[in-house]
Amino acid sequence: MQKFLSEIAEILEVDAVSADLRFRTVDDWDSMKGFSIIVLMERDYNRVMTVPEFMACETVADLAKYAGVEL
Repeated sequence: MQKFLSEIAEILEVDAVSADLRFRTVDDWDSMKGFSIIVLMERDYNRVMTVPEFMACETVADLAKYAGVEL
């Protein structure tokens, strides 16, 4: 759980994230951060995430659920 939150925080370039954070609202959000999250899902969590699946996620909790991580 903490590893997942740390990885998302690193991608978003923030100190910490919470489950209810709407990750696209962080300062300096861009498509590269989104792509990095998609890559993280496949590389570290063995989940192939399509762009529509990514776009359906709104919060960090949504991402965690997709990754199979319990928060």
